[in-house]
Amino acid sequence: MNLSEKVMRWASGFFALFTAAAFFLFPQQAAQGVQQGMLRCYHSLIPALFPFFILSELFLQSPLVKIVEWLFLPLCKFLHLPRQTSGILLSGWVGGFAASAASIGNAVASKRLSPHQAALLLCACSAAGPSFVVGTVGCFLLQNAYIGVFLYFSQLIACVFSTWLIGMGNRNSLASSDFPSAKNRTFSQILSGAVSSTLTVCGYVVFFQLLFALLPLERFRWAVACLLEMTLGCSESVFLAGYAPFAAAASISVLGCCAFLQISSLTGGVSLFALLASRLLHLPIMCGCLYLFLRFFPSNSTVWISSNTRITIPFRMPIDAAVMFLIFVVCAIYSSRFALYRKQREL
Repeated sequence: MNLSEKVMRWASGFFALFTAAAFFLFPQQAAQGVQQGMLRCYHSLIPALFPFFILSELFLQSPLVKIVEWLFLPLCKFLHLPRQTSGILLSGWVGGFAASAASIGNAVASKRLSPHQAALLLCACSAAGPSFVVGTVGCFLLQNAYIGVFLYFSQLIACVFSTWLIGMGNRNSLASSDFPSAKNRTFSQILSGAVSSTLTVCGYVVFFQLLFALLPLERFRWAVACLLEMTLGCSESVFLAGYAPFAAAASISVLGCCAFLQISSLTGGVSLFALLASRLLHLPIMCGCLYLFLRFFPSNSTVWISSNTRITIPFRMPIDAAVMFLIFVVCAIYSSRFALYRKQREL
C-alpha cells in the first residue's frame, strides 16, 4: 500500500467519524438535509433522469442512431472522436451527464470504447440537460427563460472547445481506433439498469444534501454548495443578486463533487483526470460565452428569493404523462415476466 492510499484511508476514517458526530450533535439539521435530498429526488431527479436512462439506451440500439452519426460527423472529427460516439454525445446534451455516463459505462463494459475514448467522451457530454438549465435555472430560479437558453448553449460551446483542447495531444490514436458493433440488450435489462442508475444518483444527492445541511455555513454558502453539488450551487446562486447568472454558470460548469462521484460510479471507474482538467478550461469559456450572449442579447432577470435559504427545486410530470408512463412501465414489467419465465423453464 503506497502513501497516497494510506492517506486516503485515514482521511476517510476521520471524515466518517466527524460526519457521524455532527449527525448526532445536530439531529434536526441532519433530518432536514435528508428530507430535502429525498424531496429533490422525488420532485426533480427521478422524473428527469429515469426516463432518459431508458430512452437513451433504446435510441442507441435503434437504426436511427445512424442518422445522428452522419449529422454529428464533422463535430466528432473536430473532437477527435469516432463518429459512432455521436449517439452518446447527443444523449448527454439532451438527457444530462448521468444518462451519458451510464451509456459510456455500458460501452466500456462491452469493449466498444477504450478507456482513453471514454475519458475524452466524458469531457464532451458531461453537461446539464435543457430541462434543468432552461426550465429550472432559467424559468424558475432566474425568472428568465432567455438566460436559461444562454446558459445551456454556453455550456455546450464550452464542452466542445474544452474537449478539443484536451484531445489535441492524442487525436491520432483516438480517431483511428476501432469501434465494434454493440450487442443489443433486452428491455428488461435496460429497465433494471435504469433503476440501478437512478438509485445511485439519488443516493449521492441525498448524502451531499445531508453534508450541506450539517455544515455551519454563514458565509461562502454558494462556494461550498457549488463544490458539493450542482443543483445546490444553482439554488444558492440566486442570493448573489446581479451576479446570479454567472454564479449559476459556474455551478453548472464545476459540476461538483457529487456529480464526479456519480460519473465515476456510472462509468465503472473510468479515469476522471481528463474531465477534471477540461473543467478548468470549461469554466472561463462558459462564462465568456454567457457574457457575450448577455452583451449582444440583453435580458433582465428577476431572481426568485425566499426567506428560506434552502431551495427545493420543484418539478412534477403532468398528470396525464405520469399516468401514461406508469402504464408503460407496468406493461413492460408484465411482458418481461413471460420472458423470464421462459428462461427459467429452459434452465
